[in-house]
Amino acid sequence: MRALFLTILAASPVYGADQQKLALDIAAQADFERVLTLSSLDLASASKCVQSQAMSLAIAPPVEAPLLTFRKAYCRMADAVASQNRTALDQAATTFDDAIAEAEAVSVKQKRPQNVPYTLGAPYTWRILAAIARLNAGAPGESQEQSLSRAVDADVEDWADCQTSAALAEFCHSVHQLGSAWLGWIALERGDPFAAGRRFGNANAPGWTEWVAGLAALRQGNYSGAATYYGKAIGIWREARMDSLMRRMNPRPAMSEALTDWGGAQVAANDPRAAVANLDAAIKVDAGNARAFYLRGLAKQQLGRQDDAIDDLNLASRAAFAKNGDAGAAEAHVYRGISSYWRKEFQRAENEFESALNAGTAASWQSDARAWRHLAAVAGGACGASRSALERAMASVSPYFPRAEANAALAVCPATASENVLPKGRFVLQFP
Repeated sequence: MRALFLTILAASPVYGADQQKLALDIAAQADFERVLTLSSLDLASASKCVQSQAMSLAIAPPVEAPLLTFRKAYCRMADAVASQNRTALDQAATTFDDAIAEAEAVSVKQKRPQNVPYTLGAPYTWRILAAIARLNAGAPGESQEQSLSRAVDADVEDWADCQTSAALAEFCHSVHQLGSAWLGWIALERGDPFAAGRRFGNANAPGWTEWVAGLAALRQGNYSGAATYYGKAIGIWREARMDSLMRRMNPRPAMSEALTDWGGAQVAANDPRAAVANLDAAIKVDAGNARAFYLRGLAKQQLGRQDDAIDDLNLASRAAFAKNGDAGAAEAHVYRGISSYWRKEFQRAENEFESALNAGTAASWQSDARAWRHLAAVAGGACGASRSALERAMASVSPYFPRAEANAALAVCPATASENVLPKGRFVLQFP
């Protein structure tokens, strides 16, 4: 009789549907766990996981939808990272949003009963991953910062879902660290290394703590220390294993810019040979890096290779125009001005620096452009007001401005001289 009952049950549509759902659920769970625990990304596994979650989701009741949608988003993110598809990363972020919306709908409808299966740290880990997917897709950091910081800084009790098992707690912790790393990166982009240092202290983001230490040393005028820290950071980034999904989702530096900063610190520390090597590497990564050409020119000038230095300044000017168009015009004028100054074409140099200032040069360039303009005027024989203007401007210049040369020019420029009188018996022509 029991055998007959089981035969009838197995033949019924309800039993068959239950068996189908069970099989799909088991396959979806296994595929997700494989992606979650892989030590290195596997495109085939990620793609299979996306498909199995979608199949299970198609026949799932609403109460099960949030977790399945989350797993689909996570596997879609893994698939996008493995295939280096930024568009798919943005789609993954949207799927995370869908999972959050579904979880909130279930919570409202059922008043969040304990058996609602949307664990895995919902909703905070889900919000962090949505923001990070968008950041990796190239979305502006400012637009993600508020959502990311709200989730990362949530109270401990808000992360209660993460404490149901050791494996889940580990997953949530890794997501929290990832969110902290990106908040550190956003703080750096905003020009706030102190906030960045605090965030990176709670992250698992190799190299970034050393980079922030380099920034701090640079601000303190410890240029050799900055170069040392930058070198350590870049060494860590070069050797880092980019295998697992979490590692691949961490913020990564723009290597050409990082090498440029390292070379710039070495220029400031009067280590031009090491600087040239790193700036060569920066230009190899990005042949349009105008700042790398500029700093390499300064390093070659330190080495006494003035013709080569002038060539690099010309390349810097062209690169600034080519990469940024009108936005790079002011920067290009600065490079041309320095090149003209080195050729002792002081009036032309002064005009170039004036053009840079009139073109609205970036704040980081204004102090140097202003000081260079006055130095060109003093070197060209305009003492008096230009002398005092140069002295004032030198109070806020970067370490790349030639202070020693400027002081030498000031030393031979009488403080009481007229703007039209050159020191050492030189003179300038007067025009009506």
